[in-house]
Amino acid sequence: MRPVSLTDVLASPWLYVCLLTAAILVGVVFAPLAVAAVVVGGAAASLLVWRFGAVRGLWYLVILTLPLKEPLSFDIHGTVSVYPTDILMVFLLVRVVASTGLRELWRRSQSLRLVLLIAALSAAGLYTATNFFWGVAALYRIVMLVVLFGVARVVVTDRSEAKRALAMVALSLVVPVIVGLYQASVPFGTELPNWGIAYTAWDASGNPSHRVFSTLNHPLNLSHYLTVGFALSLGLAVALKRLWHRVTLVVIAALSVLCNLYTYSAGGVLGMLGAVVALTVLRRSWKLVVAVLVVLIIVALIAPPPLVDKIDRLFSGEALTAAARIVTYQQAFMVLQDHPVFGLGWGSIRTSLEGAYRITRADPVAFTAENYFLQRAIALGLVGLALYLALWFFFARNVRALRRTWSSPGAVDPVTTAMLAAATAFLVQAQVIPATNISCNSVLWLLFAMAEALRQPLHSEGRL
Repeated sequence: MRPVSLTDVLASPWLYVCLLTAAILVGVVFAPLAVAAVVVGGAAASLLVWRFGAVRGLWYLVILTLPLKEPLSFDIHGTVSVYPTDILMVFLLVRVVASTGLRELWRRSQSLRLVLLIAALSAAGLYTATNFFWGVAALYRIVMLVVLFGVARVVVTDRSEAKRALAMVALSLVVPVIVGLYQASVPFGTELPNWGIAYTAWDASGNPSHRVFSTLNHPLNLSHYLTVGFALSLGLAVALKRLWHRVTLVVIAALSVLCNLYTYSAGGVLGMLGAVVALTVLRRSWKLVVAVLVVLIIVALIAPPPLVDKIDRLFSGEALTAAARIVTYQQAFMVLQDHPVFGLGWGSIRTSLEGAYRITRADPVAFTAENYFLQRAIALGLVGLALYLALWFFFARNVRALRRTWSSPGAVDPVTTAMLAAATAFLVQAQVIPATNISCNSVLWLLFAMAEALRQPLHSEGRL
């Protein structure tokens, strides 16, 4: 028996298994959450790549981790955050563009030209930014949305691919819902993760409760993501044929509603109702109407007291947040009067609303427009607003064309139904928040890209 050499040891797979095991054990001692995320993420990535191939497997991983950007991020010198999923998206963009060709993508995508113009206009706004870092952060978010749009525009090639991508968005709700329900269960005053901002909700008796933010950075952003995910999940569920698919999606949608209640967002309730109305109109089924009424009664019975009290104050006119939003709208129109063409730029909104355009010092008044379209108007002016409106117009036109092509008498297409329900939910809730969170907007821009890709597929000889 010959002696074991160093080369034999280095070539042995067991050495690397032992080293990896030791690294995991050491990591668990010092950073258990980070190690758990890496292990689970690595396992998920391996499974997806094995099942769908490298590009599509990693693409699905990106979708699954959309609401996990903050927990998975890390800081460089405590100032600049690095998002691993964004690095992965850039890699995917390079890969798919190399396969498809940038010229072909540019030629066939009207929406891509719009999103690039939005990015260019945002970059130009840095010239007058009163806070350069805020402007760069906003530009970074928009650039990453453009990257996601570009990848989706190439990877989504048919209805089956679109259905899988939408299903991944629905599955991405699982972790935020679990974490959010856990946060709702802990006693008030318990320390929460530092990646989000903790807010307090009060019931009529003055008892405080956590407004959960789960894996996102703000309760309202979590609420918006859950609202859109709920609409998308329910839209798929009412149109799919396989029973176990429908049951799974209905369970995800129900848990999303439950978690959303603990964000104590009246806008979230409004957005979910908007999605239900849209689905009822699209489906035209009396069974769905009855089911919706039953669910609404159940939700009303299980709604937590702070949310009930908040909605009651909204209807009675006692809610300060409603008046505060009206003030933000007034401030936004003042900005548009002075900067109608190109707006303030993303890096000047907060300082301007804190200073020259501030008309009250009441605490509930935020330094934003508290409205999706007004926020973009004061950032990029009427020119930028027109670009965003054009994006929505192209989306509506593309989905309408798809429904005419795919829908048959007595049937409802799951892809277009889910897209319309999710877009409706996004838009309804976005009327009372600025809606700038990258996770929520990633789902929206995915819908924009998907609708165009299904209507005008790229004819490329390259293989993904």
